[in-house]
Parts: sequence; structure tokens; C-alpha cells
Amino acid sequence: MAHETVQGAGHPRIVVIGLADGEPNPEFALTRKVTTIGSAYDNDIVVSGLDLHHATITRDAGDDFRLTSRGDTHYASAGEGSPTNDAPDGVRLRHGSGFTIRDTKFVFQREEFADRSHAEGEF
Repeated sequence: MAHETVQGAGHPRIVVIGLADGEPNPEFALTRKVTTIGSAYDNDIVVSGLDLHHATITRDAGDDFRLTSRGDTHYASAGEGSPTNDAPDGVRLRHGSGFTIRDTKFVFQREEFADRSHAEGEF
């Protein structure tokens, strides 16, 4: 029997790795339908050195989170055919999925109970 979860369950978040030596890695809760990443001040996650509006993470109707990039972004995740690919539009983020923009690494985290397994036929 599948474990039912409510929309946004499992504290979905992005952890930004390696921004400042010796400092804790900042975490950003994904509470909005669309979370923006870039160097412009109006982004939800602001990182200097990125394109002004570099990428978005969108929560879809099935409570999955999908990365769409407008700039050079590399995506790596266990189970992918290649360890690092240019991020395709709408790539599904799963717990532990990582992507890199320029020299900054981002990791999607979510409590395991809310991170559903792949649907039949989905790769």
C-alpha cells in the first residue's frame, strides 16, 4: 500500500554547497509553487555570479519538483545514464539529486517518506 502524503510533505529544500568556507551550507525551503535561482535580488535563492534569472524549481500537481534552467546547468543524479548532463527542462528532482551552476552545487533534499519512487515506466 502506498504511503499517502500531503502536498509539500517531507520538508522539501535546496541546500547550497560550498558558498563560504567554514560556514554552514544554507538551506532554502521549497514552499512556493515556483522557486527562482539567480543573481538578481528578486530571486528566492540569490547567488552572485549566476545569470540574473538562471533557473526555476517548480512543484507540479503530483508534488514532484522539477528543475528548469535558462543558463548553463549540469545535473547529476544516481540512476542517470551519464553522471553529469546538461539539465533538461523539467528534470525531476529526487532526494539527493544534485545540480551545479557555474561553481555552485545545489542539492535537493526531502524526507524519504515523501520522496515517491519512480512511477512504472518512468526513468
